[in-house]
Amino acid sequence: MIINHPLLISDILTLSLWKKVGIIMNGQNRTNIKVGLIVDIVLKQDQRTNKLTRGHVKRILTNSMNHPHGIKVMLLEGDQVGRVQNIVL
Repeated sequence: MIINHPLLISDILTLSLWKKVGIIMNGQNRTNIKVGLIVDIVLKQDQRTNKLTRGHVKRILTNSMNHPHGIKVMLLEGDQVGRVQNIVL
């Protein structure tokens, strides 16, 4: 299941519920993305194939509150940069 509307993940009860049911959120809203979360991103070189790369958010690079192609982040793993497609909880 993918949630397409902005939700704040700061609510611990909601977060634990999402983990139990395995909900994956989309990465178009900046408010959903926090440093340390596990996300799936598409790297620039993988845009044609939509190959996903999973990692932990190190930095949020997009300044706007939302972006139709996903919020741009840098991962801890290898400082890779790409747009968030899914937030894995």
